[in-house]
Amino acid sequence: MLATALLGAPNGRLPVSHLVQAGRLLGIADGAVRTSLSRMVAQGELSTSDGVYELSGKLADRRHDIDGAVRPRPPGINWDGTWEIAVVRAGSRSAAQRHELRAAATRLRLGALRDGCWARPTNLDRERHPGARSVIARQCLTFQGAIADVMPADVEQTFGLSEWAGKALRLNEAIEAQPAEVLSQPTSAQMRDRFLLLIAAARHLRTDPMLPDELLTDDWPGERLRAAYDRLTQTLRRYLEDAVNSGGAASS
Repeated sequence: MLATALLGAPNGRLPVSHLVQAGRLLGIADGAVRTSLSRMVAQGELSTSDGVYELSGKLADRRHDIDGAVRPRPPGINWDGTWEIAVVRAGSRSAAQRHELRAAATRLRLGALRDGCWARPTNLDRERHPGARSVIARQCLTFQGAIADVMPADVEQTFGLSEWAGKALRLNEAIEAQPAEVLSQPTSAQMRDRFLLLIAAARHLRTDPMLPDELLTDDWPGERLRAAYDRLTQTLRRYLEDAVNSGGAASS
């Protein structure tokens, strides 16, 4: 929960007083919050200076991914109809290498055409996520600007569009079912429900295949979920700001 508060904070930074207050809203004792923060610093997930905590390591990378996933897609992205295809090179690979490749392909939003063959339309910045790109380069032979006779059924199977859209709609409905107004005295259970919804929406948006419009249905729910995520984020920020401004924040 504390990581979620930082993931949604400007620049991934918050003073300890805000984090303690966030814990109180969620029913987490002050001591447990401070212990958790210390543990996260020791594990390299946070850095701290002058009572301000900042995401670092893998959590900083996750925030970067979430920022890109929840940001509204720019309109009118042009796609020239070509594909990027990555085919695993011949030879044996360890389980760790296979896991590394799956993680890199997922981060780059490549879909599995079949075992050992990954692909996606070339509508995203090729220079994104250089670390993941280097994993693909080590383990795969890649083809850029490929002309592929890809059928709608191939796109559906490769990216699981129906399943993704169905879950996005359920998440959107759950967020919209939350009260629009900021409750004066929310219970910790109500706050936890909102945080869990925020976590689930962010996790799901990170798996959006980000395909060109030509390959999506007209009612694709990606942007609806992004808008719902933004509304819920703003609501949670108001809760935290109100709590801090009310004088209930702990001292650093």
